[in-house]
Amino acid sequence: MRAAQAKWDKLQRGVAEFSISLATGRADIYTETPVKVSGFKRVIDEQDWTISKVTHFLNNSGFTTSLELEVRLSDVEYETEDDE
Repeated sequence: MRAAQAKWDKLQRGVAEFSISLATGRADIYTETPVKVSGFKRVIDEQDWTISKVTHFLNNSGFTTSLELEVRLSDVEYETEDDE
């Protein structure tokens, strides 16, 4: 039930999420850091994302970092066919 409530709260805040795992760990990354990504759809690449969660892993595979990013949906600009 808590997971559903957390998801509902996030939707009410108008937030889109994006998760990515880094091949090499980055101990210098922390939450609330603004980031840009590249190599995805243009609408994703053009957004100013904020790190909402950082998880570091140290295991037999080495040191890796997993990130959860958020962007406020009100800040996202979509291009429509009329814009072309």
